[in-house]
Amino acid sequence: MLVAALEYTKRGWPIFPCNQNKTPMTENGFYDATIDEQQIRQWWTKWPNANVGIPTGKRPGFFVLDVDLPDGPESLKQLTDIRP
Repeated sequence: MLVAALEYTKRGWPIFPCNQNKTPMTENGFYDATIDEQQIRQWWTKWPNANVGIPTGKRPGFFVLDVDLPDGPESLKQLTDIRP
């Protein structure tokens, strides 16, 4: 996961470590997100199995639409249906 984290930062995306349930592992959560390689290496030394979290929105410059099961696919279909 460290390799993936560092690859994301090469794209300019700030990252932070997360648990398997997607909760942040740092004190300030996504506010701690960084592209600082030294900090990222410290986090993944402390938590080698952490998932990589990327804050979305204005800061990294992209947004995410999260489609959760079981109702997510149907909700997405309703949002994207184009009616004349």
